[in-house]
Amino acid sequence: MPADLSSAAGTKVQAKYSDGNFYNAEIIMISDSAKRAKAPAKVKFEGYDEAVWMSLADIKSKKLNLPPKENAASAPKAKAKAAAAPPADLSVFKKGFKLQAKADDGKFYPATVVKVGKPTKPDPILINYTGYTSASDEWMGFDKLKYTLPPKPPTVKETVKVAGGLLKRIEHTSKTLGGCTMLFSAFVPEGAADKKFPVVYWLSGLTCTDRNFAEKAGAFKLANSLGLVLVMPDTSPRGDEVPDEDPKEYDFGKGAGFYLNAKTEKYKKHYN
Repeated sequence: MPADLSSAAGTKVQAKYSDGNFYNAEIIMISDSAKRAKAPAKVKFEGYDEAVWMSLADIKSKKLNLPPKENAASAPKAKAKAAAAPPADLSVFKKGFKLQAKADDGKFYPATVVKVGKPTKPDPILINYTGYTSASDEWMGFDKLKYTLPPKPPTVKETVKVAGGLLKRIEHTSKTLGGCTMLFSAFVPEGAADKKFPVVYWLSGLTCTDRNFAEKAGAFKLANSLGLVLVMPDTSPRGDEVPDEDPKEYDFGKGAGFYLNAKTEKYKKHYN
C-alpha cells in the first residue's frame, strides 16, 4: 500500500458502483489489515448512508497515489467520465415529476418525467422537454438532471384518545425553519372524519414545547364540546444543526424562540 493512503480518509474520489459506472464518493477509512488486502478502502457514495469496502482498482482519484496498474484497469475507456450517483429514494421520480434536463447544447431546460426504468441502467429516466412532442423524449442519467426533492410528508408519531377526541403528535420537515425536523401536537374533536372544524393555534411561552399546553391546560373537553381543533406547535427550532448561544442561555437560542424572524447571519436560517 502506498504510504500516502494512510491519510486518505475524507478524500473525495470516484468509485465503481455495482452497475459498472463510477460515481462521486468519499473514502471513510483505509485498512492495513491482511483480511482487507483485496478491498482495503471503505467508501461511502454521495447521497447514501451505507459504506462499502472495495478494491483500490475500483477507485479513481488524482489526489491519491493509487497503484498504476489497478487504477488503469478500474474503468472501461467508454466510461471515463463519472456519472452522478442515483438518489437513495427513486420513488419521487414518478410520471409528471418536474425537473430540468441537459440538452445537446449543454444547457438545462424544463422537462417532466415520462417513465422510470431500472435504477441499474446508466440512463434510467425517460424525460419529455416541456413544449415538445414525444419525438424528443430522451433517456437520461442523473448527471444530466437537476431537481429538487420534495420534503418528507408529515408523520404521526403518537395518537392518544382523550376527552372524546384524538391527540396526535406529528413530525414534519419545516422549510420556514431551514429544514429542521419539528414536532407539533394537534387535538382533533369527535366527528372530524365527517365534517370540517375551525382551528385554534396555541403559541406557548418561552422554553416550552408542543407538550406544555397539552399536558397542563385541560382544554380538550371544552374543545371537543365546541368542535374546535387545537394545534400546538413547538416554540423553537431544535436539532444539532441549529445554532445556539455559547455559553448556553436558558432564555435565548434552542428551546427559546420568540416567533420572530431573525436577521443576523448566525440565526436567520433557522429562527423564523
